[in-house]
Amino acid sequence: MQSATEPCEPPSTRSRRRPDRHHSGPAFGTDAPADAADPWPGLAMAVTRRDPRWPAALPAFGPQEALTLPQALWAACVGPALTAGEADRGRLSAGQRADLIVVPAAILRDVDALRVARPRLVLLDGSVAYET
Repeated sequence: MQSATEPCEPPSTRSRRRPDRHHSGPAFGTDAPADAADPWPGLAMAVTRRDPRWPAALPAFGPQEALTLPQALWAACVGPALTAGEADRGRLSAGQRADLIVVPAAILRDVDALRVARPRLVLLDGSVAYET
């Protein structure tokens, strides 16, 4: 498994790099406002392919389609930015906008923590917008 701190690319571009204008990786989002805007349960589902409300005996749905946590985070952060043509967003690197969140490190090792993650800090345009 790839470390959560290593840079990652979506599964479809892992074998060869492509410029952002040819983005073809997944782009996650929520179904807000029709459904909850909370992205964390969807990220956990992408990694486990299971919903915690399902009976324990029910197998994962399409386990071969599961993403690693780095792939799921890429699909939630970088994928939507590239899909929207906003190449200056979605990554924590020089030249990117300073919009970011800080979440508990437990999400990197515990899928149950991922499902209920809440930001500890939110920066928008480099300014603190939320802090616990």
